[in-house]
Amino acid sequence: MKIETLHYADSKRDSVVVSHGGGSITVLPWPCATWHAEPVAAWIASNGGAIPDAPAPALSYAQLRSAAYPSIGDQIDAIAKMAEALRDVGASLPAATVEWLEARAAVKAAYPKAQLAALQPAAE
Repeated sequence: MKIETLHYADSKRDSVVVSHGGGSITVLPWPCATWHAEPVAAWIASNGGAIPDAPAPALSYAQLRSAAYPSIGDQIDAIAKMAEALRDVGASLPAATVEWLEARAAVKAAYPKAQLAALQPAAE
C-alpha cells in the first residue's frame, strides 16, 4: 500500500485517514493492528515521527461571508442610527419603525451605559 497522506480522522485520535492515490482513502482504527500497521508505521517514521492532526474543515462560501460581516448587534445599531437620522431630518418613517425607535430609546433611558458600567464587578 502506497501512502500519500495520513492524518488523524478527528480530535479523538482513535482513527487515522490514509490516502493512497486516485482519491482512494482508508480509515483505520488507531493504533492499527491490521496488516496496514507496517506501512503506516513506515510512513509515520519517514514523515517526522508523528501523525498530523485532522485538517481544519474547509469553510463554505456562506460561512466565510457570514464571518466577514459585522456582528448582528453592530448592524442593528447602524440601522437604528440611520432611522434616527432620517427621523431627525423630517423623513416619514413607517409606524413600526417609529415604535421600534421609541422602545429602543426607552431601554437606553432605563439602562444608561454609565449606570451599567457602575454595576459591573471590578476586575481583579
